[in-house]
Amino acid sequence: MLAAAVRRGLRTPLMVGDMPFGSYEASNELAVANAQRLVKEAGCDAVKLEGGGTSVDRAKAIVDAGIPVMGHVGLTPQTATALGGLKAQGRTADKAIKVAEDAIGLDQAGCFAIVIEAVPEAVSEMIVRKVEAPTIGIGAGTCGEQRGQFSFGVGREVVSVVGERDEGAAQIGGVTVASDQPA
Repeated sequence: MLAAAVRRGLRTPLMVGDMPFGSYEASNELAVANAQRLVKEAGCDAVKLEGGGTSVDRAKAIVDAGIPVMGHVGLTPQTATALGGLKAQGRTADKAIKVAEDAIGLDQAGCFAIVIEAVPEAVSEMIVRKVEAPTIGIGAGTCGEQRGQFSFGVGREVVSVVGERDEGAAQIGGVTVASDQPA
């Protein structure tokens, strides 16, 4: 495992291993077994998995097994082909709401942090306000408070409603996003 080589050279206290595609999607049991393997064999302190949907259930199962999990929403490189390639996500109201719902689901599953990648700034800022977990933005605007390609923000308000849907539009970060227009 490449992660084992990283562990040998690591001089900082936290190592997060990215769970490979196919290592967690099939079942909670497979997800937990492979997360345990990444922790035991590579010396990872935590694991990262991509997406929402069933990944939320997998994240919860791994957290319940005692392994810290970092979530990842927006552009998820392991499944980029299914998303239309390496391009920004959440650019319409419906897609922005889906990204936000995924992030909130991962937060509620117990993820200790959430990566938000390649989404409009209004979407990432709204997510930061809705989740408890710290966020790490990659090409997602300021992600709350700091600037740069990688930016970090900490939200404090958890609510169940992500945005108002009204005739194909959503309110996201104070901006109305129409479902047929990019954010």
